Amino acid sequence: MFNFTTFFSIAHACVAALGMSFNLLLIYLALFQTPRAMRSYSTLIVNYAFTDFCACLCDLFVQQRIIPAGFTLGYVSNGLCKHFGPTACYVGYSLMLHFFSHSLWSLLLSFSYRYYILFKPSPTRHQLFFVILIVYIPSLFQWVSFLWAQDEPTEIIEILHNQFPTYDLNDHVVSGTKNIFCFSALFTIIHMTLPISPVYICILTLRKKIVARLNFRGVNVTKDTKNLHSQLLMVSLREQEETDYSN
Repeated sequence: MFNFTTFFSIAHACVAALGMSFNLLLIYLALFQTPRAMRSYSTLIVNYAFTDFCACLCDLFVQQRIIPAGFTLGYVSNGLCKHFGPTACYVGYSLMLHFFSHSLWSLLLSFSYRYYILFKPSPTRHQLFFVILIVYIPSLFQWVSFLWAQDEPTEIIEILHNQFPTYDLNDHVVSGTKNIFCFSALFTIIHMTLPISPVYICILTLRKKIVARLNFRGVNVTKDTKNLHSQLLMVSLREQEETDYSN
C-alpha cells in the first residue's frame, strides 16, 4: 500500500541533502578557489550559499505540510523536529521562511554589486559584510515577529478537525496560526510575497544596464574585465535559478 507520508519524507530528505551538498561545495570553492579579482564578490557568494544551505537544513528538520483552513494555517511536521515537539517544528519552519526571504534580498544585492563596480572601486569584504547585515534586518524581523504568530496546537487541531473531519491527525505533530491576519503572520506573508515582482524587475533592469554598459563602445573596458563581469553575471544568474527552484 502506498504511504504518502513516507514518500513525502524521502523526497524532502533527498532534495534537502542535495541542496546542502551543493551549497557546501559552493562555499568551499568561494573560500578557497576564488580568483583574486573576484575575492570581494566571494563574500556575497558565501552569504547566498550559506543562506540556502540553512534553508535546506531547516526543510530537512521540519518537512512541513501546510493545511489552510479559512483564516487558519495548520502545519503538519514529518521531519526530525517531530521528536522535539510542535514548538521546535514551528521555530524551525519560521527559520526556513526567513532564510528564503534573505536569499531573495541577497540575490538583488549580488546584481547591485555587479552594477556598482562598473562605476566605483570594488568594496572591501568588511564593507560587504556590513551591507549584508543591513540587508538581513528585514528577514530577521520577519523571523522574530512570526514566532509570535504561533497558537496552541490543541486549538489548531480542533479547527482542522472541524474543517476536515476525515483527516487523521493522530500521532502527528501539528502547529500553526489561527488567524493569518494578525500582524505577526501578516507581515511574514507580505514580506515573502510582495517584494518578489519588484525585486525581479530590478534584477532584470540591472542586468540590462550591466550588459549595455559592457557593450558601449565609448567605455574603455579591457577584455579581462569583460570576462570577469561575464563570469560574475553567470554566477548571479545561477543564484537566481536556485532561488526560483527553492521558492
